Amino acid sequence: MVIGLTLGASAQAEAVGSPTVTTFTLTGGVLAITPTTAAVLSGSAPWAASVSGSLGLVTVADARGVTTPWVASVSSTTFTGPGPTVSTGISYNAGAITIVLGVPTIPASVATTLTTTAASVVAPTSISGINTVAWNPVLTVSLPSTALAGLYTGTLTTSVA
Repeated sequence: MVIGLTLGASAQAEAVGSPTVTTFTLTGGVLAITPTTAAVLSGSAPWAASVSGSLGLVTVADARGVTTPWVASVSSTTFTGPGPTVSTGISYNAGAITIVLGVPTIPASVATTLTTTAASVVAPTSISGINTVAWNPVLTVSLPSTALAGLYTGTLTTSVA
């Protein structure tokens, strides 16, 4: 009786893994502010202590995709008209802040006195990624006792950084 035995290597392949390193880049967008282009404060008599009114909707859209908070600032020129100019007693209050997108942490707004130097008016303490917020500020201009009847004009400059 002959018994045959065949020994050989298996033709079965062993799977060998190799990692694939995969990366991608997110490109951040821009930081922009959009204030209303013109506003009319409520009319008042020359003997009034002040005039005030809404400036219209201001929106900050932050598409940078970062954690560095932004700061919205405003400055004011002198208000000129038929009487003495008004360069002091100009107050900006952002009022209620509406969070449109994202989760920024924004402290309650307070009235800020404006001058020709930009002053912070809205500043989140923290942000994460893209965010959009809006507010409808009120401007109050204190009038000197020597104010004369007529049209007074000043310019506010609104910026974000």
